Amino acid sequence: MIDHLQGQLVEVDEDSLVLAVSGVGYRVQCGARHLAMLPGPGHEVRVLTQLVHREDEMALLGFASPEDRRMFKLLSGVTGVGNKVAMGLLGLLTAAEIARAIADDDPRTLARAPKVGAKLAQRLVVELKPRVSGLPLVLPESLPVPGEAWRRAIEDALVGLDVQVQEARAAVASLDADRGFEEGFRQAMRLVQGLRP
Repeated sequence: MIDHLQGQLVEVDEDSLVLAVSGVGYRVQCGARHLAMLPGPGHEVRVLTQLVHREDEMALLGFASPEDRRMFKLLSGVTGVGNKVAMGLLGLLTAAEIARAIADDDPRTLARAPKVGAKLAQRLVVELKPRVSGLPLVLPESLPVPGEAWRRAIEDALVGLDVQVQEARAAVASLDADRGFEEGFRQAMRLVQGLRP
């Protein structure tokens, strides 16, 4: 298994990055929250990875922390949760926030993520509650990630929750850029609700 990659960041798009390592360009799929943490192209970065190989798919997934990668493995072990759903959850919430929602019987928090309906969120709580207790998932409450990637990540998360693109852009344009991803996202959601008649 490829545990991590370290190299020059070549590009970042909506759901992945390209990392140049010893002359080879690796495309790594990452969540929006992780992508928002990255510096601009040309910087050297280290990305924790998980290689997923199935009959119809081979993908290299990237994670911001060991906790995120550990949570991905738990999430993807639940029936109905594929790579995209698990990465969508980790793109919106930290591993600690997911564990807290599961431990607190709070499926509504999980259902905020793209493609996670009420039934799937409830299944995650029921199946994973015994497994998240005691996990070392202490992460910082906010992430210092100002800039365009930060704004784009929040806009993408809003659109993933069926917010219209114009509403998402208007809300994100009004954000304070010195906030972490989670706080910025919550502020954006409040702004979207305020923009609606």
